Amino acid sequence: MKRGIFPLFFCINNIVERMKLQDNIKVNRSNHPMYGCRGKVVGIRGEIEPDNSWLLVYFPSHQRSFLIPENYTEKE
Repeated sequence: MKRGIFPLFFCINNIVERMKLQDNIKVNRSNHPMYGCRGKVVGIRGEIEPDNSWLLVYFPSHQRSFLIPENYTEKE
């Protein structure tokens, strides 16, 4: 490994703030059926791609949990 790559890689990974359990989120993708709904992350169910995971989100308005891609959501 080259000497200069690790610090840059480490800094980039720390900048990206991932969703955690109990975070309140809002679905911000207009082509998703849950667009505009607010919920709470109750589980993380694996990776779709390197920086994108499936989130198990509970929506109180629907009284159900749904799997939502992380990149379809934003923190509140």
